[in-house]
Amino acid sequence: MNRTMNTVIVGLGSNLDKEKNIEIAGRLLSGYFISIRFSETVYTEPVEIDTPSLFLN
Repeated sequence: MNRTMNTVIVGLGSNLDKEKNIEIAGRLLSGYFISIRFSETVYTEPVEIDTPSLFLN
């Protein structure tokens, strides 16, 4: 069997229950992808959406 490696970049973001949702998403993704790596999380201003809440990406 010939296996190929692919690189996939996925962006996650949440503005509701930010820390909890990003943590859960990371755990779920880790269950599917053994060699997954995560960058540092960053708070960002909303773009083209009217909300006072920052996003966690």
